[in-house]
Amino acid sequence: MAGHRAAILFNRDLFKFLKHERLQILHISKELLKEEQKLADEENTKEIQNKLNEINNQISSLNYVASALENVNIELSELSVDNEDQKIRFIAGESDAGKLLDNLTLSFSTGDNLLSIGGDGRNNQIFLATWIAKQNIQKNVDHVTFYAIEEPEAHLHPHQQRKLSTYIQEKFGEQVFITTHSPHIASKFNPANIVRLYTIKKKTYAACSGCSDFMKVAFQDFGYRLNALSAECFFVNGVFLVEGVSEVLFYTALAKEIGVDLDRTNISILSVEGVGFKPYIAVCNALNISWVMRTDNDVFAKPNKKPTKNYYAGISRVMGILTQFKDEDNELIKYWNEHDNENEWEYKKKPPKEAIDLNTYIREEITQYGIYLSMFDLETDLAKSSIKNILKEYYGKKRENSLIKAMQTHKAKNMMDFLSEKRSELGVLREDDISKPLIALRSSVEERIHPKHD
Repeated sequence: MAGHRAAILFNRDLFKFLKHERLQILHISKELLKEEQKLADEENTKEIQNKLNEINNQISSLNYVASALENVNIELSELSVDNEDQKIRFIAGESDAGKLLDNLTLSFSTGDNLLSIGGDGRNNQIFLATWIAKQNIQKNVDHVTFYAIEEPEAHLHPHQQRKLSTYIQEKFGEQVFITTHSPHIASKFNPANIVRLYTIKKKTYAACSGCSDFMKVAFQDFGYRLNALSAECFFVNGVFLVEGVSEVLFYTALAKEIGVDLDRTNISILSVEGVGFKPYIAVCNALNISWVMRTDNDVFAKPNKKPTKNYYAGISRVMGILTQFKDEDNELIKYWNEHDNENEWEYKKKPPKEAIDLNTYIREEITQYGIYLSMFDLETDLAKSSIKNILKEYYGKKRENSLIKAMQTHKAKNMMDFLSEKRSELGVLREDDISKPLIALRSSVEERIHPKHD
């Protein structure tokens, strides 16, 4: 290796590039031909020239073609004697075979038909395919080359974005730098090779200081969850983590009605599809993303206990999260370690006062860490909120228990149906505890970008 380095920046002007590169790739390919191949091409070129002459003569013999330019040639002759032995004629694009071959036009072949290249998305694919093909036939062992590609997803639908991401990784043997705003592109890359840029106080930083094994470790437990939806985390300022689809639907609608503009603040509401919050939080922390979460205040049984005990599973869940992501010296963690034995009681009995008091205390204190615990669950909390009468009227239920049961049947569908009719009435929840996660996350995001106090 001679030690030289070359940096190639893809800054796409698609039509200009394709016009230039089609000539380049033809010339490079021609130079790589063996001698017998060159001789064969020369013979074929002569044959093409003869056929081209024949075609142009046939075109000139067409009556409407000949008469179209007759008056033009008369006028030219009168303008100058030099024009008397020259005639303007229509030809089939080019009269010289060499020039014709140097200016070949790219087109698609579908069956027996040739189609002109059109849309920007397809041109984008041709751009990269042409460039990669060119590099593969003119590799230079005297240079170390790296490529910078800006937003390769432009004008492509999601499936083609994912395929393009894989294609780039497979086809480039050299170092490639890609900038993207596409979760579909990001979802196909190894997290250890991803750099997330974020802004604090109008300054740009790289999460984990750039490509890092720490990022790889953070994503290990994430596993199969890294899809286009969760990869959206790479591009957000804040993430609101919830248990399921019904929460996503509700909080998306609620945000609009209480004046939290999710798109303006670049906030996503993401379902963890259950109660597995820890991998998502680990990723948010690694990417330096503000986050909040809301989970149900479940009561479950401990069948391994003899005798069986009930306990507040939601309290154990949020304290397990806090313990994993905070220092052991944290005061709330210390309190929990001293009182966690109070978080269980006799099976199928009502919780005792000490368990209720512990639950209340943890629910209030945990919010300072962006962790919110329902009073019960989303449906029950709503049934006890300021929109309870709206819900009872919509579901045709008078009793609270019947209403909750109806709401928890096909939760996502019921939530969607309710919101399609009654979303505009959610504004009354602005001061309710149920809105606090959204408002807190918005404040956190805005404070990071535009701090009120430096």
